[in-house]
Amino acid sequence: MRAGQLRHLIIIQKPTTTKGSMGEELITYVDEIKNVPAAIEPLTGGEYLAAKQIQEEVTTRIRIRYFSNSIDSAWRIKWGDRIYKIASIINVGEMNKEIMFMCEEIK
Repeated sequence: MRAGQLRHLIIIQKPTTTKGSMGEELITYVDEIKNVPAAIEPLTGGEYLAAKQIQEEVTTRIRIRYFSNSIDSAWRIKWGDRIYKIASIINVGEMNKEIMFMCEEIK
């Protein structure tokens, strides 16, 4: 992956559970990994149709360099004021060089 493609800085957020004022469980997100260089790519028409067969609302692909932190699909990605729900995480080619997140933008 070429460095020039990674022009967006994202924050990867981890969910945490807290208790509300009435004892209910609330899910909040904390910034776990900050300033991660990434490529954010809206899916093209054909890619969107192919992704829709796998996951209903996948609209965006986010790519970063590989790192060994254990992220799962309960986490989310923040870029500026945009929030992306992670639908799937792919270690591209199982080569430990690039991670691809298939995401849905939360509005």
